[in-house]
Amino acid sequence: MSFGYDTRGDYWFTVDDRGNVSGYAVVVYQPVADVSGINTKINKVQALGTSLTGLAGPIGGLLGNLAITESLHGVEVDWSEPLPTRQGPITGTAGPNGITLEWATEQTNPLQMTVSLRYTEKIEHVAEQQAFPVDSPWQGRASMVDGPGQMVVSTGNAPSTSDDVKIAKAWSWSAHRTG
Repeated sequence: MSFGYDTRGDYWFTVDDRGNVSGYAVVVYQPVADVSGINTKINKVQALGTSLTGLAGPIGGLLGNLAITESLHGVEVDWSEPLPTRQGPITGTAGPNGITLEWATEQTNPLQMTVSLRYTEKIEHVAEQQAFPVDSPWQGRASMVDGPGQMVVSTGNAPSTSDDVKIAKAWSWSAHRTG
């Protein structure tokens, strides 16, 4: 199973003589969940005509002691907000080394999801309103790009592991001068 999100948004900002950035942003988060791997395992066990207990693997914390029977159709994930939107003032700094941006007020409320097992006769919620944290959409420092005009770009990734779960974080954002 994998969980994640993509962000899309619009923002504007001004930079004063001291390099202080102030502006406003509207950012839409698009949460995604891929449960195809565990659902494939469920289908394979069912094709063998047997039942199996404990196929949760590295997601055991969410699914616990999963019993696969003929009536189990698979795992589902529902997000409480399909396209959560965060908006508000932004701040940051600008200088010869690039630009950093961040929310001026707290806008990183976690995305809420419910993980369920769908059986023929019922749906069993195994993790209700599980909080999925989000980061600022402006990770890293954006650096100047060669070429005409003034454009800055920030791209990067930060893989990590927490409780035997691999976390892959990648980002890209850009801004360009309009006046």
